Amino acid sequence: MYFFDLGLTPFEAGKQVGSSDLVKKNRFFFSSEDSQQIPQEILEEKKAFAAKCEKICRTVYPSILEEMEGFCLSSGIAIEEWSTRFFTIYAFPPFQGCTCLAVGGENGYLARNSDFLPQAASLCSSYVFHFPETKSFFANSTTPTQMEDGVNEDGLTVGLTFLYPTVRKPGLHAGLLVRYLLEHCQDVPEAIKALKHLPISSMQTLTLADKSGRIAVVECNCEEVEVLYPNKENFLAATNHLQSNKMCRYQTRMPDLIHSQERLQTVQNACLNKKEEIDIEWLKKLFSGQMGFLCQYQPEEGMDTLWSVIYDLKQGEIHLCPQNPWHGEYQKETHFSF
Repeated sequence: MYFFDLGLTPFEAGKQVGSSDLVKKNRFFFSSEDSQQIPQEILEEKKAFAAKCEKICRTVYPSILEEMEGFCLSSGIAIEEWSTRFFTIYAFPPFQGCTCLAVGGENGYLARNSDFLPQAASLCSSYVFHFPETKSFFANSTTPTQMEDGVNEDGLTVGLTFLYPTVRKPGLHAGLLVRYLLEHCQDVPEAIKALKHLPISSMQTLTLADKSGRIAVVECNCEEVEVLYPNKENFLAATNHLQSNKMCRYQTRMPDLIHSQERLQTVQNACLNKKEEIDIEWLKKLFSGQMGFLCQYQPEEGMDTLWSVIYDLKQGEIHLCPQNPWHGEYQKETHFSF
């Protein structure tokens, strides 16, 4: 995984990423849409959708556009081309994936496996942001500027799992929601309040945990926001389907070819049947597939776990495996403390 330490201003941060080897070595991903592969009507729909998202972002999250401008200036990518790709990542998706677990109480954790297309492995990066006017945070992502899991200076952790959108409307997509919460919110209640007021474009779950031991899973799309709270076992898991009665009507009718139900059962059964205390080592075993299917994808499935991360809220530690933990090792992250 690449690593970026970004400060000063959003514009300068964008310039730093845009001129990096991440972009130079993955130019195909960052280049414009290929109209030969995407029907023209879909491409025009994406452009129109992205333009509306950009307008909304200029009002509710203008620093993102400053960062995108810096990115495009240093990379040489036209801002309109990058905007079309960036704002439609989750609203016009190629894929869905990921597994999250939040453990509440005195020994709080958030663990996440990032599951995506294997060819995206070369895009994975970790970031530390420390702008003067917002909260500092550490995060991981497959695409610059938007983030997929992370923890901020106050000990608020957020992780997304992506769901195929059956409804969409211009707004902020899953990765921008994760970043907004990390930059602006102190704890789980603040994050939930923010999500109820932000314009949302895509469909996702956002798993939340904070240093006070509070946890929640928020199932949300452009029409509804539903908050799930823990029961007496004090844990919550999320994969790639909706669990609440209120939100289940939005679930895609596509067949579950990504083991979403199986991964959820693995996590829930492990937590319910545990014979030892949940700690870092136990979570490493669970998220590396030693307690049931979680990351043991076969090549023909076209899916892989690109990284795995465990945020230890009591100790203020980040344990990151920069590849599939089934055959990789976790390392303690030293670039950020909280």
